[in-house]
Amino acid sequence: MSDWLIVANSSEARIYEIRSRKNIHLIKFLEHPESRMKTRDLITDKPAHYRSNLKAPGSSTDRANPKATEMARFAKRIVDIVEHASVLGQFNNIFIVAPAQFHGLLDRLMSDGSIAKIKMVIHKDYTDLGTEELRNVVYPLYEPISI
Repeated sequence: MSDWLIVANSSEARIYEIRSRKNIHLIKFLEHPESRMKTRDLITDKPAHYRSNLKAPGSSTDRANPKATEMARFAKRIVDIVEHASVLGQFNNIFIVAPAQFHGLLDRLMSDGSIAKIKMVIHKDYTDLGTEELRNVVYPLYEPISI
């Protein structure tokens, strides 16, 4: 069985399978263009209104941060893939390369079983690196873990 390397930020993720120190290949590429959108393009024009038993109509002006909402939505999408693959036994260990804030989201959404499989985290945004460049960054740090 192999290990997985997840290289992600709030708008892009690549999942690699690591079979050996030099054998890394891309198995999934994900994009979330909503995370790149401007906040004004993510929100509706008016606050939501609701009916109330009170005499004055109600409105909801407490809006969540739309950028954070989109980031969390994308993190959940990645975690769903990881959780499914974990159940199927598709990897032994997980190595994550992501900015600290995004890694924190992934961590909060992962099950305890998947978190236990995380063997290395690098808090950097390396989504712009190609497979060969990424291999050169991860290679010195990667130690396959034997059972």
